[in-house]
Amino acid sequence: MKTCHACGAYVPDDALSCPECGATIVKKVSGLSLKPEGPARKKPSHTTGSVVSTGSGLTNILREGQEEYDDYEEDDYGGGSMPYAMSKNQLKEYEESKKHAKHRKSGKGALGTLFKIVLFAAIAFGVYYFFNNVLLKKDGAQTAEDAMDIYVEAVNNNDEEMLLKIIPPYITTNHTEAQNILGALSNPNIASYDILESKEFTKDDVTHLNDAIQMERGKTAKISAARSLRMRLKGTMTNRSGAKTQKFPEVTFDFVQIKGVWYLYTDTYSNKEFGNE
Repeated sequence: MKTCHACGAYVPDDALSCPECGATIVKKVSGLSLKPEGPARKKPSHTTGSVVSTGSGLTNILREGQEEYDDYEEDDYGGGSMPYAMSKNQLKEYEESKKHAKHRKSGKGALGTLFKIVLFAAIAFGVYYFFNNVLLKKDGAQTAEDAMDIYVEAVNNNDEEMLLKIIPPYITTNHTEAQNILGALSNPNIASYDILESKEFTKDDVTHLNDAIQMERGKTAKISAARSLRMRLKGTMTNRSGAKTQKFPEVTFDFVQIKGVWYLYTDTYSNKEFGNE
């Protein structure tokens, strides 16, 4: 016998309403059932097969001898998405596509590495060039021809300071050397010159020059290279009688390189070659 929740009167167990107050009897439930109502959904039945993970949340099930699936619960598959059937050929194509994708990715990686190496080399060369040719650029002639150009400008303008740029550093009396060169020339006006021959000194010749300077001047010259230029000068000059002459015979000047800078080798320089009379 149970009681009415509204008035407290006793009511029969099978009564649907209270005979005293007419209230509807609420049927008590002893527990909560989590089992859903309606026909149970079937799980997929697997006779034979394998699970293939695509890496993107999909679960591919290869089934042999069975073309369709029974009803299944979506949450039964860890990927959370609908599985689909793959044949052996489809699985093979899928594996091949993965290999090709991996090869393409590795190829792109190799190209990227090569590009980085080339870029790094270009940057390193740019930095080297900037430091050597801009920040650390030597104040002097970079070639024997540059030294000859300085000589021409210096003697044409009787410019001692300009001439000092090509007087070798091992000569302590460089000012005297420059004055002697300029004083021996009579109003030169060298318009241009043609190089008839350019001859590089051998290593033995360079060694001989260094040894000779060491013996004669007691200085270490550190000459690293030397070059001889045979030239024909063009222009005018005043001879000893005071008349201008265009007699410029062929002359040969020797130049030496010391620490990357070229200088006039004054030990073999001779003003007599200009043909002053």
